[in-house]
Amino acid sequence: LESIASREGIKILFTGASGCPPLLGVQSLRGEETIRRHNCFQLNDRIARYVDENKIPGVLLIGRWSYYTGNSSGKEDWNPIAKGDVASFPATIETSRADLEYAVDKTMAQYTAKGVKVFVAEDNPQQPMDPILALRRSKGTVESINAWAVSRNEHAVRQNLPNALLNKAVRFYGATPISFDSVLCERDSCPFVEGDQFLYFDDDHLSVTGSSRIEPVLRASMASLWESIK
Repeated sequence: LESIASREGIKILFTGASGCPPLLGVQSLRGEETIRRHNCFQLNDRIARYVDENKIPGVLLIGRWSYYTGNSSGKEDWNPIAKGDVASFPATIETSRADLEYAVDKTMAQYTAKGVKVFVAEDNPQQPMDPILALRRSKGTVESINAWAVSRNEHAVRQNLPNALLNKAVRFYGATPISFDSVLCERDSCPFVEGDQFLYFDDDHLSVTGSSRIEPVLRASMASLWESIK
């Protein structure tokens, strides 16, 4: 994003917190101490107020959406969320999914009502293990490391629920979805390694190399925003 801003001659602001979707009206249930230190509800409320008060023309929502719908990578990998500013226990996968849908709708409605362009980055492929484990299990070649990578079909299956939820709101509010599958997946798989460089930092976060690969997609997908503010 910094590289894009430099090339386009614009300014960007970034904020976020671990396990905190960039959405209004929900709290990330990671324990009372974490909520006290990293209050998602209050953070995103402050962001929305800042966007409004400073006439920010566009926002890019980035999150590991499947983290809040449950079982995102074939294992118990779920961060529950719930409506409101306080910890709401117990939450279930079903209530977390419903509240994510509520929050996506609320967020897009509030931003678009103010004339803010909304862009939504879909999840990048989630790998079944960390790159270092794939390397340890491999023969040291690119092909043997990539043999442990998630298949394109499995990636599509895992993202079906969160993408359907996001795209429903995207269509209704006229937001712009951004998918990185075209550059992170090839033929039948979404590889760990390309050109002798790891594309992943861990099982779901991209490395510097992986992030560089998605830059052209980000820049092209958000071209309408760049042109509107020049």
